[in-house]
Amino acid sequence: MLTSLFVLTELINCVLFLSTKKKKYLFLMLFTGIISFFTDRIRGFSFIIILGLVLISFPEKIKLKLNIFGVLSAVVLAFGLLLVIAWPMINNRISSVNSGVNLSESNFYNPLFQYPTAIPKYLQMVVFPVDLTLYHTMYIIPVWLNWLILLTYIFAVGWFWFKNKNMFFALVFIFAATAPSMAPVKVSWLVAERYVFLGSLGMALIMAMYFEKWWKKKQVLTLIGLTGLCLIYGTRVILRNIDWQTNHNLWVNTCQVSPNSHNAWNNIGDDYDKLANEETTNEKKMEHYYNSIKGFGQSYAVKPNYADAYHNQANIFYKIGRLDLARNGYETAIHYNPGLFQTYLTLVQIDLAEKNETELLRHLTLIQQLKPNDLQVAYISAISYAQIGKVDEAKQLAEMMYKQFPQVNEIKNLYDSLQNVESTGSGATKAN
Repeated sequence: MLTSLFVLTELINCVLFLSTKKKKYLFLMLFTGIISFFTDRIRGFSFIIILGLVLISFPEKIKLKLNIFGVLSAVVLAFGLLLVIAWPMINNRISSVNSGVNLSESNFYNPLFQYPTAIPKYLQMVVFPVDLTLYHTMYIIPVWLNWLILLTYIFAVGWFWFKNKNMFFALVFIFAATAPSMAPVKVSWLVAERYVFLGSLGMALIMAMYFEKWWKKKQVLTLIGLTGLCLIYGTRVILRNIDWQTNHNLWVNTCQVSPNSHNAWNNIGDDYDKLANEETTNEKKMEHYYNSIKGFGQSYAVKPNYADAYHNQANIFYKIGRLDLARNGYETAIHYNPGLFQTYLTLVQIDLAEKNETELLRHLTLIQQLKPNDLQVAYISAISYAQIGKVDEAKQLAEMMYKQFPQVNEIKNLYDSLQNVESTGSGATKAN
C-alpha cells in the first residue's frame, strides 16, 4: 500500500513537471521515487512503465517538446541502471520465491500459463472480490474461459487505443502498475492481492468515466447504481477487515478460501499453538494443541515435502510429551530439508531425555557438520558429552570456548563445573 502511494505521488509530480516545467516537481518526483524503491525493490519499477503509458496516451497534454526516441532511450537507460543496482536484491528475491518446497526446474514461469491465468484472476478480484485470501492457489476457471477473458481484454485495449485514449489509459494502467509483479522471471508469486493495489485504480477510473457518462443522461438511476455499488463494495471491505482483526480470523479465512495452500495450513497450526500458550486451563490448552497438530498435518498432506510443517507438528508432540511421535516428525523434516538447524537441536534434547547415546552421537555429528564453527553447537555438544560420560571431550570443548569467550557467563559456568568432574576413560563419571 505504501509503495502504491509513493509511486502514485511520484507519477503526479512527474506529470506536473512535464506540464509546468517547474523544477520543484522534478525534485519531489526523485525524492518519492527513492522512497518507493526502498519500500519495495520490485514494484517501484512500475513508475517507469506507467510514465511510458502516460507519454503515449496523452502526448498533447505535455508542454515540453519531447523527442520520442530520446524519451524511450532515457526510459530504457533508467530501467537498465536501476536493474543493475537492484540486481543483487532481485536475485535474492528469486532465490526466496523459488527455493525449498517451491523449488522447480526453472526460475521462469511458462507465459502460456502465467498470463492467461493471472490476468483474468486479477480482473476478477478487482471487479468481483468474492474470494480474497492471502495465498491465492485456487485457479478453477476453465482454461478456455481464461483465454477468452485475456483475448477480450487485449481486444478492448486495441479498440480504445483508436476510440478513446482515456479508456485505453485506464485499461492498460491496471497491468502497467502490476507489471513488475508479473515478470516471467519468478520475482513474485503468480497472483497476490497486494500486487494489484495500485493497478485497481485503473478499474476505478473506468467505472468513474462510465458513471460520469450515465450521469448526464439518467441522474437518478446513476445515483441509485452508484449508491448500490458503494454499499456492495463497502460491505466487502468491512467483511475483509474483520478477517484481518486477528491472526486466527485471517488464517481460518485463508484456509477456507485456499484449502490447497500448505502455507495457510501451516500458519493456522502455528496460530493454534500460540492460542494454547495463552490458555490457563489444561483442557482448553490441549484442545488447541490437537487443532495445531491437525493444521500442520493438513499442511504436509497438501505439500508432502514441506519440512517446516513436519518440524512444527513435532514441536507440538514434544510439548505434550509424545517424544516418539516428535522424533518421527523431526526425522521426516530433516529428511526433506537436512539444513534445519533447530530440528537437530530438539532431537538432541529428545536423545538426552531418552538416554539414547547412539542417536545422540549421530545427531551431534550431523549438527557439527552443518555448523562446524558455531558457538551454540559447541556449547550443546559439550553439555551432551558431559551427560553421557564423555567428560574429556566435554572439557576440551569447554576449555576451547572459555579461552575465546571468557566473558560469557554460561561458558564460564560450564567450564568451572567440568573442572570438578574426574575423567575415568570411556566409562567416565557423568556430569549433571
